Amino acid sequence: MGYKKITRLLRDKGYRINKKQVQRVRREEGLQVPPPKPRQRR
Repeated sequence: MGYKKITRLLRDKGYRINKKQVQRVRREEGLQVPPPKPRQRR
């Protein structure tokens, strides 16, 4: 699940939270994967 979906679900449940907070928690929990590296072109 992406941070946008998690943020929306938490807001629907009444939490006051923004995307930066969700991204920080995902990173701390090891759920955030590193962004893909650019392809090497020759």
